[in-house]
Amino acid sequence: MTDLKIRSFLTLAAEDLGAAKKLHPNFQRQTAFHLSQSVEKIIKAALTKEGIAFAPIHQLGFLARLLPLGHVWRDRLEPLDRYTPAATALRYPTMGGGVPAAPPAQRLTADIADVEALLPEVEEWCRQD
Repeated sequence: MTDLKIRSFLTLAAEDLGAAKKLHPNFQRQTAFHLSQSVEKIIKAALTKEGIAFAPIHQLGFLARLLPLGHVWRDRLEPLDRYTPAATALRYPTMGGGVPAAPPAQRLTADIADVEALLPEVEEWCRQD
């Protein structure tokens, strides 16, 4: 049921966050990819909890904006849309054939800390009836 799906999203989000932490700071693009995957699953857990349908997409800002205005998580999740490109653009050569620029390590460090703090808060919120 929905509770199982929410728990699954949150478990997978924690695994992606763990992968991001292990890869950081040596593999910044891969860190960003796993961070984006973690955020995506956190958003999808919140959407599932709220009964909001969503397509199988990876645009984090679009997904966050499916939450109603004023929703407790919308303003915290929407800015993480900057990791949407990490799902694809950071993992393949650029249009010119080069390696895409990695996100700054300091920003990744800060965002990992933010997601690491956010995840248990969302987990606790999802447990509430």
